[in-house]
Amino acid sequence: IQGQFMDKLIIEGGVPLTGVVHVSGSKNAALPILMGSILLDEPVSHLDEENNRIAAAIIAEEARRQGAGVISTSVGNHILLDYNERLRL
Repeated sequence: IQGQFMDKLIIEGGVPLTGVVHVSGSKNAALPILMGSILLDEPVSHLDEENNRIAAAIIAEEARRQGAGVISTSVGNHILLDYNERLRL
């Protein structure tokens, strides 16, 4: 975790995400979190390792360029990014 926001978060598991996230504070407080994230749904599920690394490098560079964090779901093949935290469902 860097500063107040998480840089990268990988969620993995075989169950689709459902539910509600309760964010304390006003909707205006949640907006920077949403705007400061790149959300990916299984971006490398069907890629081999070489193309996974290429995709990860492109995504990481874009996140750095935008000053954004990366949140990625994964079933099976995981995106090859450095990350601060991994959640298993």
